Amino acid sequence: MKTALAALALLLVAAAPAPDVFVLQESVVIRGAKPGVVLGTVDTPDALQGRTCQVTFATANNRSRHQTDVQVVTGGGSFVLADVESGDGVAIEETANLELGESVAVVLVSTSGTTSLAFTVTVTCPPVLEEPEEPTPLPELEPDPEPEPDPEPEPQPEPEPQPDPAPEPEPTPDPSPDPEPETAPSPAPEPDPTPDPEPEPAPEPDPAPEPVPTLPDTGAHLALLAIAGAALMAAGTLLRRRR
Repeated sequence: MKTALAALALLLVAAAPAPDVFVLQESVVIRGAKPGVVLGTVDTPDALQGRTCQVTFATANNRSRHQTDVQVVTGGGSFVLADVESGDGVAIEETANLELGESVAVVLVSTSGTTSLAFTVTVTCPPVLEEPEEPTPLPELEPDPEPEPDPEPEPQPEPEPQPDPAPEPEPTPDPSPDPEPETAPSPAPEPDPTPDPEPEPAPEPDPAPEPVPTLPDTGAHLALLAIAGAALMAAGTLLRRRR
C-alpha cells in the first residue's frame, strides 16, 4: 500500500508543471568600496517580468571580517541583509516575495572599506496554472406535460319508440311490351351490268401477189425474177401500213 502511494505521489510530482527559476551567482573582492556599488546583476526573462516570485539571497562568509550590508533590489521592491561578513564561516539566507522588474541586482549599502563576499541569488517563480474553463451549462429540460384525462362522455337520451310504419304496397308489374316485328333483311344490291367490250375487227389479209409470168430459166431471167419479187413484197408492206 505504501509503495502504491509513493508511486502515485511521484506521478503527481512528475505531472505537475515545473516552476521557472533563474540564478545570480557572484564572488567579489573590493578594496576601498563605497556604498551604492553594484555587486552583481541578472536580467529577468521577459515572460517573468511583472510576476511576483520568491527571491532568496544566500552567502557563507570566509575567514575575513568586515562591516558589510547588502540590498537585493528588483523592480517591485527590495530587502536588506545586514552584517553579512560578521565572522568566520557565518552563513546567511533570507527570502522575500518580490514583483520582478527588468533585472535583479545586489547593491552594497554600507562597508568598512573592504568587501570580500561570495553569494547566490535564486529567483523561483511558481508555474502559472491555467484556470479550467467553466463547462457550458446544459439547457434545462422542461418536464413533459401530464396528459389530460379524457372527458367523460355525456349521457345520450334514449330514443323514443316510434310507431311501426305502414307496409308499402307491392309494386304492380308492368305489362310486357309487344315484341317488335322482325325486319326482313334488305336484298343485296345487284351489280350493274357492264357491257362487254366490242371485239376489234380482225385485220384484212394481204392480197395475194399477182402471178409473175414465167420467164425462161436463164441467169438473166432469174435476176429479173428476184428483183420483181422484192418489189412486190415492198409494195405489199406499204399497203398493210396504210391500212
